[in-house]
Amino acid sequence: MPTILLAAIWGVVIESALCVVAVVSVLAGGFGPCGPSGDAPGFVRVIHQPGFWLAGLLVGDYNLISIPLAVVVTTVLLSVLAFIVLRLVGGRSETPRPEGGG
Repeated sequence: MPTILLAAIWGVVIESALCVVAVVSVLAGGFGPCGPSGDAPGFVRVIHQPGFWLAGLLVGDYNLISIPLAVVVTTVLLSVLAFIVLRLVGGRSETPRPEGGG
């Protein structure tokens, strides 16, 4: 499997886990008169901050499209990070080729 495809899969898996954590945390806070009263954990917000910054630049603040855009940007960033890690780990695990013919 190509490294880039494996990195993309890892990015999607990690982002999916972060989204599940956020949704469970928000819903676990209970329901108030206007809907769920919980909040996403701080580490989830920090990880998504670059996506929210980019969404604010592209579509403006407090726009409904900013949340999906932040999720997409975070998925791409996590995939890039996974690619780097896979390349570093993959480069160390390769067996050296024997020198000479034979």
